[in-house]
Amino acid sequence: MRLYIAEKPSLGKAIAENLPGLKSREDGFIRAGADVVTWAHGHILELAPPEAYDPTWKSWNTAVKVIPYPIEQFKLLPKPDSKAQLRVIQSLLLEASEVVNAGDPDREGQMLVDEILEVSGWNGPTLRLLINATDPVTVKKALSSMRPNAEFANLYQAAKCRSEADWIIGMNLTVAATKLLADDELVSVGRVQTPTLALVVRRDETIEKFGARPFFSLEVTLQSPSGPIVLTYNPSDEDKRIWNEADAKRIAEEIKKQQSVTVTVKTGVKKESPHRLFMLRTFQGECNTRYGWSASKTLEMAQSLYDSKNQLASYPRTDCEYMPAGQAGDALTIAQHIVQQAQFSRFAPLLSLAAPRKSIYDSSKVTEHHALTPTVKPADFTTLSADEQKAWLVLAERFLMSLLPSHEIEETLVSFTHGEIELSTKGEVSLNMAKSWRALEPHTYKALPQVSDGASLQIAGVRVVKGKTAPPKRYTEKTLLDDMSSVAKYVEDPKLRAILKETSGIGTAATQAKIIETLKERGYVAVKNRELISTPFGRAVVHGLPERLTDPCLTALWEDALGLIAAGEMKPGDYMQRVRGMCKQFVDDVRESVGKKAIVGDKEIAKSKRAKLLEQRRSQQPSSRASATAGLPL
Repeated sequence: MRLYIAEKPSLGKAIAENLPGLKSREDGFIRAGADVVTWAHGHILELAPPEAYDPTWKSWNTAVKVIPYPIEQFKLLPKPDSKAQLRVIQSLLLEASEVVNAGDPDREGQMLVDEILEVSGWNGPTLRLLINATDPVTVKKALSSMRPNAEFANLYQAAKCRSEADWIIGMNLTVAATKLLADDELVSVGRVQTPTLALVVRRDETIEKFGARPFFSLEVTLQSPSGPIVLTYNPSDEDKRIWNEADAKRIAEEIKKQQSVTVTVKTGVKKESPHRLFMLRTFQGECNTRYGWSASKTLEMAQSLYDSKNQLASYPRTDCEYMPAGQAGDALTIAQHIVQQAQFSRFAPLLSLAAPRKSIYDSSKVTEHHALTPTVKPADFTTLSADEQKAWLVLAERFLMSLLPSHEIEETLVSFTHGEIELSTKGEVSLNMAKSWRALEPHTYKALPQVSDGASLQIAGVRVVKGKTAPPKRYTEKTLLDDMSSVAKYVEDPKLRAILKETSGIGTAATQAKIIETLKERGYVAVKNRELISTPFGRAVVHGLPERLTDPCLTALWEDALGLIAAGEMKPGDYMQRVRGMCKQFVDDVRESVGKKAIVGDKEIAKSKRAKLLEQRRSQQPSSRASATAGLPL
């Protein structure tokens, strides 16, 4: 008997529906002819807590004398809500002659099935099924091209290293900070959580310490036969700004004395492509901007659409903006379903212009999962909540845009130079807004009066305009997600910058929303007018912990190293040795800080926060993909 083990019930059902033979549903599995399909509920195993290794470590008074915990071989335990399903899987393994790992096609999906096989002692032949969409065409194609699971051993090792590294940093440093620096006030520390908090704290402190600096720009009004044209000099590059008012006034007087200037006029047509399809992070950002939704709520809505009876959205936890070429044939069908909704019916005539772009439907750019989109199933709004409808409409709008022609703009640039500075203005005219993707997102463009290249125009007025530099804006969940996904820009060390890729980030699409939610739950950040603001306790945590532990670039380097393990370019043992060494250094740094630093929080809620953390360790949402690290201080 061939046994398929899917990551979740919905995926198991999709696999069973596309296998030959009669189907019969039983408790925890589906029979499909001679084969059986069963499933996990996300991660159904978790790393054991410290007291599973030594009961005395349950007391943090004892544990603080021991840390870093001397654990070389980690234990896995079933989550309380998953024991029954684990028993079902293990009983089916006794009957199986071959197993298919049908976890999601990413690092965590590989691990959550492989660790079940490992715990269950399975050593038989194993295949890997890679499904990044559950439509019949994609599932059948995947079933016909399964590969040996052994080819993904490095991916499994990378996932194990990620999980164990999070445990080592989180468990050890939480005890150290709580007992040694915070006088028993619970300080949740984590490999990803703590650097993310540091991003918010440092942004807030930069804003508060910011000293506005005055600068001066120039505004020149020219009179053309068709009307006045206002040209400006207001560069964003600080090296080119005018910082001295006297200099600005001198230049203004020089220009005014000229009485007229000869302008250069350049005109051209530029094409404006539609926005890229959504990945989870950009979808979260869009919903945060439109509706003020948290990243966690947006993920919840996307997951709800994915898990709905008709599966109205593709897999949500994706970091890809492209589609498999094989799904291009479904694009117009999806578009037809979209324009049947009242909100999009006026765009139905545009379908005659719609076509899938090769630049989007490019299988070579698809990673573990393709972009987040509506599926071929038509949406029945009577079955959806108001928020689910909003989420689907955002997905549908972006998808429909992706099929429509590029927007063409006639752009005119008028300029003249005075010494080393150039004053300019730009005018734009839409050439095809109503017959492009811009029809769904209209924009107002400003045209300039007609003027010829080389024309001599009279100076009607010159003005010095005073401005002042502005601090960076406080984080919203959208902008924090963006920075979590690209931290290289904060690196000053050129060697480190050379190692980090532009896209090096902290956390993954599957965990970033949970990280932000954890910061709020722990009382480290508060939300005000959609902005994330660090609390005094959150700042105390960042300033009280070893500086390297709060450095997002270090965490990004660790994440890049996990990629090397997955590619077979780094040994897991070497990675874990570095993590353990770093953890020991962090713990030693905390011990040396006793009496020099202190993390002061709210004593009133210390007990409840600690109890909540311990409870989360023991009782997890089994359906949550983020439960790979839930309950641990990430």
